[in-house]
Amino acid sequence: MSNPNLIVIVQGLGEVPPGQWARKLFTNGKRKQFDLATQFPYIQKALHLGWAVILCDPNHDENTPKTQMTRSRHVRRVWEDIVRQSSAQCVMYVAFSAGTCSTFDLYELTGSEFTKRVKAIALLDGENGVGRYGHLEDGGQWLTKHSQAFSRGVEESDMAVNEQNVP
Repeated sequence: MSNPNLIVIVQGLGEVPPGQWARKLFTNGKRKQFDLATQFPYIQKALHLGWAVILCDPNHDENTPKTQMTRSRHVRRVWEDIVRQSSAQCVMYVAFSAGTCSTFDLYELTGSEFTKRVKAIALLDGENGVGRYGHLEDGGQWLTKHSQAFSRGVEESDMAVNEQNVP
């Protein structure tokens, strides 16, 4: 891959196909809002801007029970086999739900290699990493500076999805 700009999308857990955030977003969404439940707006915007796009599918690991370890292994393999081998120097991650944990695991595992190439992480409805990385060399300062969490409270989780409440 020769594109210098890359966006990596990491979905949450469950029986969700690549390109879709979560089934609940489809069932709660109103007519004509289904694109908000998919990753397509992110993909289309990235492609329009000339970025390369990788969709991770951490829920698909044939004949293996799905655990945080297997999801993190998938995200790590995408880094090792594709991102690391690419010429991309401006990498951005968009992670949803349990995908945030897999992205944090990659950050922790790869350290400065990750922080040199990844410029931003958008954390959608998942862990924000606060307090998790005090033991790292930088005390988690890179993560604080380069990530943004977008999350809705429990009391809002059954509300209809619309452009105003989805980042």
